[in-house]
Amino acid sequence: LVLLSSDPIAWRMGSHYAAIYAPWLVLGSVATLVAWERARMAERARTFARIATVLCALVLVTPFNPMHVAHYLRAVAPHDAAERALALVPRDAALVTHDEWFVHVAADRPHASVFFCPATRYAVYRDDYPNGYFHDEIAPEIARELSSHQMRVIATFDRIHVYERRPGAGPSIERCITPGDTRYTTLPNALRDAR
Repeated sequence: LVLLSSDPIAWRMGSHYAAIYAPWLVLGSVATLVAWERARMAERARTFARIATVLCALVLVTPFNPMHVAHYLRAVAPHDAAERALALVPRDAALVTHDEWFVHVAADRPHASVFFCPATRYAVYRDDYPNGYFHDEIAPEIARELSSHQMRVIATFDRIHVYERRPGAGPSIERCITPGDTRYTTLPNALRDAR
């Protein structure tokens, strides 16, 4: 499933979404431990398992780790303004928003995403969001769409803007891309480009 995904974030190593490929690392570790056990290296395997467990626990509890629970479960700030902005978007509309905000709305909004897609109708972003990727990639894309009248601001709450987009032509999912990176839209395209 990971290798056949059309979403590059699912199969591209080096992405900080390590949860996608971490299970394979766990399975590999288990296979190694089993092999060591079979080779009568039980004590060495137990020591390795203890060290690996301690290191994994340390990485999971450190706040600089992007997989840290607090990274995605922190409150959407400013909470009231974000709630008012998101309330303007119909629940069944195609919505794009900040990655950290997406996890708060995804369960109630089946068409929410962190990627711009041709069918995206609404966008909710805070203009001073403390994220380099937002300022380097997404904000310029918003500026381009505003200047071309593809997008317009319909409301603002404490620097959080609700944008309405004129959906573009094309498939609703296949051409969903990270703004600014059009090279890796699908695994087949990326493999073809690598030849």
